[in-house]
Amino acid sequence: MKNREKKRSFRGHRSWIYQILLRMKLTIIVVLFSSMFMEVCALDSSSQTTWLTLKTSDVRIEDFLKNTVNQYEITRGQIILSATDFSGAEQQRLKKIEGKVTDSSGIPLPGVTIVVKGSERGTITDAEGHYSFENIQDNAVLVFSFVGMKTQEIPVTGKVILDVMMEEESIGLEEVVAIGYGTMRKSDVTGSVASVKSEDIIKMGTISLDQALAGKVPGVVVTQGSGMPGSGAAIRIRGISSMRGSEPLYIIDGVPVENTPLSGMVNEQEASNQISPLSSISPSDIESMEVLKDASATAIYGSRGANGVVLITTKSGKTGLGSVEIDADYGIASLPHQIDLQDANEYWLTRYEALFNSNSLGSIDMAKIDSARVGLLRSTDWQDVIFRQGITQNYNLTFSGGKSGMRYLISSNLFDTKGIVEKTDFTRISTRVNLDAKLNNNLSIGTRIYYALINSTQQNTSTNNQVNYGTNSVIQRALHTSPTAGLDATEEDDFGVLHYTPIQALEANDYDILISQFIGSLFANLNIAKGLTFKTNFSYQIRNTNQRFYQKNILPAAYSRGGWAKTNDSRVRLYGVTNTLNYSGKFSNHRIDAVLGQEAEWFDNSAVITSNYGFANDRLLYYAPHTAQFTEPDIVRFSDSRLVSFFVRTNYSYKNKLLFTFTGRFDGSSKFAENNKFAFFPAVAAAYRLTEEKFMKDMDLLSNVKLRLSYGLSGNQAVRPYQSLDQLASNMQAFGNGTGGEVLSPIFYPSQLPNSNLQWERTAQLNTGIDLGFVNKSPLRKVGGIILVYNFSCS
Repeated sequence: MKNREKKRSFRGHRSWIYQILLRMKLTIIVVLFSSMFMEVCALDSSSQTTWLTLKTSDVRIEDFLKNTVNQYEITRGQIILSATDFSGAEQQRLKKIEGKVTDSSGIPLPGVTIVVKGSERGTITDAEGHYSFENIQDNAVLVFSFVGMKTQEIPVTGKVILDVMMEEESIGLEEVVAIGYGTMRKSDVTGSVASVKSEDIIKMGTISLDQALAGKVPGVVVTQGSGMPGSGAAIRIRGISSMRGSEPLYIIDGVPVENTPLSGMVNEQEASNQISPLSSISPSDIESMEVLKDASATAIYGSRGANGVVLITTKSGKTGLGSVEIDADYGIASLPHQIDLQDANEYWLTRYEALFNSNSLGSIDMAKIDSARVGLLRSTDWQDVIFRQGITQNYNLTFSGGKSGMRYLISSNLFDTKGIVEKTDFTRISTRVNLDAKLNNNLSIGTRIYYALINSTQQNTSTNNQVNYGTNSVIQRALHTSPTAGLDATEEDDFGVLHYTPIQALEANDYDILISQFIGSLFANLNIAKGLTFKTNFSYQIRNTNQRFYQKNILPAAYSRGGWAKTNDSRVRLYGVTNTLNYSGKFSNHRIDAVLGQEAEWFDNSAVITSNYGFANDRLLYYAPHTAQFTEPDIVRFSDSRLVSFFVRTNYSYKNKLLFTFTGRFDGSSKFAENNKFAFFPAVAAAYRLTEEKFMKDMDLLSNVKLRLSYGLSGNQAVRPYQSLDQLASNMQAFGNGTGGEVLSPIFYPSQLPNSNLQWERTAQLNTGIDLGFVNKSPLRKVGGIILVYNFSCS
């Protein structure tokens, strides 16, 4: 009896378990693989694993499979499925897509990147704008992207031919611009900020970044002081705003770039070696340039913002299909117009007339005058001798792409140019590596590394007056040398001093410069909380310059030093660390963007200058200074400075129409006197977007009307270090009793008195303006307008 009850209990328990199993979530793992390796086999199987997760109850497995899968078999506890249904459905969904990509005018676009969204599959259009894709699922989405065009995402459902017309990327109010230690929507900017994009920079074909601003930004005047390849341009943002130095501050990827131009090695040389450090940066690497012009925009840079700030952002890799870009340019330059000079016949007739009128004919050669009257004298235009056809070659190779949170861009550039003046060449080889990595949802890191090597051969091409030692401008020589002189001949002036020709000047003077520049930074971004981000950036840059000058002993005695060698080896280093805390939040109709930061910089500069003359021959050039008859004292220079800063900026927006900005920076510099080392530079700005009002919403002409007002202080610390301290100079002085046997001894004497009142230079600026924009349907849609009135004072 007991045994029978136990059996019934067990059967009841088993029935209960069976019912529970029928009501559990049913998960079937279907493995379609080769029967050689797996016990579960499928007819016509492919290497694929499919997971089916179902929620059901009170259903037998046989009934479920019958209603779901056409072919199946249950044997010995195993479920065998046929792959026919899966593969057939898959084959029906895969298809070929092809088409053509054009611009809004119907012109084919080659090189358009096309990627299957959510995958790494991609292709590019050919020279005629055609593309094709194999094995595309019917529910796929293709992403079309091209520089200067709007990115488009188009589903391929029901299509086998997909032609696409790309639309130009319009620069609208939602464009993001750099404003210093962050970015902001263009519509929210209260200060005066102007942008220059990469395509505009490339079109200029310039060597240096400062030259790329010419004619691109209102209120910015670019003056090229010399046609020498690599020479810098003078940039004036809203005129001369400083008593000492008016060059703007350049920031590349958040790193201030030391932009002190190279000085000439000899006094007579003047501007011949004024190469700009910015010429070492390849314009091909630039994504955009923002120019901060008023005090509201530049106050975030405090003591260095009085002359304006140029923010430069380099290109970065983009997530998606990796790409290789090769750019090649070849250009020819020539002198458009030569100065109209007298030929030999006109020269002698004018000379005869001048001497005749002054009753000073003396022993003038009348036979030469007679020949000049009939145009028989041989003439030389020295401009034809020193000028040539210039050639420029520019090659750029870029690898870029990214996936799985990693983006990269590696570019190399070769720039080579021959100036229109003989013996003026400039060659630059540079490499850039930009890496960005997202380690997790809260932490990302990156680096910017740039290295450039410049080799330049130069001549003095300024138009200064004639000077001693034959180092004056070859252009000046070409304009002053008599057209009657032969190509290799010299002639005497009226005082019997031999002159030399521009050809001799070119052959005698050799200027060679080798510059290596490294700029590197390492940064990290940490998302602390929603809207709150911390960023730290460490930077290091170094520029080594080797200048070499040698003048051969082939000039007339009045201009020669018997072979002259001069060298200048200098080094500039700049270390920096920047920490910022950024907050961005929106509450109903209010939006706040704020940045709080700290920055520190260490700068040092050193140089060793040598000068020797009177060599036995010109074979060893500047490599054997010990063989010179005369040696000038070597000059050893060193200077350093420190800068520490704390800054804050807060942007407030109400309903996207009332905008307010407060900026403040507290700077301390080692350059200034003890009681004036620190200063505060504040700025405030406000803007009112009229087009956000209801009465402006229905206007068919204007899309943006913004009134702006700002006032602020910025500074300038463009003074040499140690100017507030007392300084000593040294010399060698002979000591003795005057009867012979004097001994040279070094002496030191005061050369500068201390200046305890030396302080910052401050520039106060008031800025008012109106921004105008027109709707896309308006005939003025490509026309924008900015009306500005500003006033600044420097003290």
